[in-house]
Amino acid sequence: MKGITRLVLLAAVLSSAVSIRIYRDNDSVRIETSIHNPETLLTQADALADAVEPCTDAPVPAAQAPAPLYRIRNSLGDAASQLGAYSSPEAAIQVCPPGYCVFDPDFNVLYTADGA
Repeated sequence: MKGITRLVLLAAVLSSAVSIRIYRDNDSVRIETSIHNPETLLTQADALADAVEPCTDAPVPAAQAPAPLYRIRNSLGDAASQLGAYSSPEAAIQVCPPGYCVFDPDFNVLYTADGA
């Protein structure tokens, strides 16, 4: 992390100490750059990086697993017939119309609505 911090700080320091001139002549472009006192800039970047406390001890949250979905379809293989996907099996069963099934997250039939 310290290397990344040093790189970011170096870029910030350099952005204020680098001159860039762009010249455009009829069909050509010329770019001139100059760095003012590069040794001092590197020393300043090192000192800044040492002074900054990187946040490496902060816990990184694990990727949250997606909620399981209960799908309403005519049949497992007919994805185009899907009417919806619900995070609650009760909600999926409640709105499942006749002739459709509710599939659990592993695509097992959880409920089949009667064709009444």
